[in-house]
Amino acid sequence: MTVKDTQISSYKTLPKSRKEAIAQGEMYFFTGIPCRRGHLTKNYTTSGRCAMCSREDTDATLEKFKIAKMNRKKNNSEHLTVG
Repeated sequence: MTVKDTQISSYKTLPKSRKEAIAQGEMYFFTGIPCRRGHLTKNYTTSGRCAMCSREDTDATLEKFKIAKMNRKKNNSEHLTVG
């Protein structure tokens, strides 16, 4: 059994729908159907979003902020340099 198989089998204990998850007060649910991006993982009850898509989007946003911060530092240091 692979790690992915183990994760999926642990998801099977989750509610099967968002409606069930809301009724049970659960944070996640698992339909067993891949999301639009093809991830087969749990979904957040609050938004219905795939947990993996949410993680990927967060990582991409953080990377954009990191690049913007580096560019600001670079631009600021160029302005402060006396020539």
